Amino acid sequence: MTEIITEGKLFSFRNIYKIFLVTILLTILGSQGIVQFLIYTTKYDSNRINISGRQRMLSQNLSKNILKLYIRGNLTEEEWKEIIHLKELWKSSHVNLQLGNDALSLPQNTNEKAKILFDKIQPEYVGLLEILEKAINDKQISKTDVEECLLREKNFLPIMDEIVGEFNSENILKISKLQWIESGLSIFTIIILILEIFLLYKPIINKLRKDNHKLKLQNSNLEEFSFILSHKVRNHVANIQSMIQQIELNGKNVLTNYLEEFKKSISQLNSEIDVLNQKAKIFVPISNEKFSKEILNVKKNSIIVIDDDKLTNILTKKFLLMKNRDFEVTIFENAKDAIEYILNLANQTKVLPNILLDLNMPIMNGWEFIEAIEKKGVYLNVYILTSSIDVRDINRSKKYRSVKAFLTKPLTLDKIPNFIVE
Repeated sequence: MTEIITEGKLFSFRNIYKIFLVTILLTILGSQGIVQFLIYTTKYDSNRINISGRQRMLSQNLSKNILKLYIRGNLTEEEWKEIIHLKELWKSSHVNLQLGNDALSLPQNTNEKAKILFDKIQPEYVGLLEILEKAINDKQISKTDVEECLLREKNFLPIMDEIVGEFNSENILKISKLQWIESGLSIFTIIILILEIFLLYKPIINKLRKDNHKLKLQNSNLEEFSFILSHKVRNHVANIQSMIQQIELNGKNVLTNYLEEFKKSISQLNSEIDVLNQKAKIFVPISNEKFSKEILNVKKNSIIVIDDDKLTNILTKKFLLMKNRDFEVTIFENAKDAIEYILNLANQTKVLPNILLDLNMPIMNGWEFIEAIEKKGVYLNVYILTSSIDVRDINRSKKYRSVKAFLTKPLTLDKIPNFIVE
């Protein structure tokens, strides 16, 4: 059971780790996506601020050139080319600031306040543009046009300043939001890491400490096992081997002399094995609590023994008959033959015999026998009788409805369950 619980905990820790890992990954990717998007948009905003600021400067340069034309009366060819260039740049910038231009990485204006300001500045822009185009076409300018140009420039500049300020404020607001988002995501990531420490790493560390303590205990037990096996168990085995050699040399006439020594050594061996079992904390259940109280239609004095070991079958039958001379004991050395017999019996009557079942058998083992019978809808009183003391076998036996007890070989009078004969 310990192994199952441990695997469950590890599985749980693995899931928690995956959740934290995915959360952190999504947080990083999400924050980077938001940051990159805002950086991308602020890059557009920077272009717009630069172009709108340049628009203000272009209007001043154009007014200066108009004033120069009025004072001098004429301009050089290079100066006219510069005025035309500045006028076209000023004109295209005014349109691009409102409608956008992909080539300039300039988005369409969506700022409502800026739209109102552009509507407000439009008459001044149109008036200045008309004066510029008239001067370029006529190659001269009147005093009235100069005065109108300077007046419109005076009205144009403060509105243009407001537009630049509005774009700049919008950009600052986006950067502020970006800072708040970054801070929020950073705090969220820190919280996730703290939770990961307390919900994942700390429990794992505690579990590793407990496992380390268990390993130390197991190592200590293994040392004791080694001592018992090498000194105590080995001593009894050596005695038995010596007695067997004496019997082989001197014949059966000395068998009676060694019978008590055999019994004594076997008894002591069983005692040492019990000590090992206790140290290994192996608990062999007398009955399967989950299903032992379930009442099945069973013929109490009828028992089927399924085991491929002939000597074990002889001894098992002998002990059963010593317990109750009225027992009907049927022996099968092959689990498949036993299945066929039981199924035929189940078709004839609802009263079935008790089963003493070995686990390790050729052709079909005990587990396969139980699964095959239960798959047919036949449920028996099965008492596992095996030499295995593996805790995994004990735990597995509890999963089957038919299994009522887990007994260890050899069968003795005191091991025969009372509920077989009641």
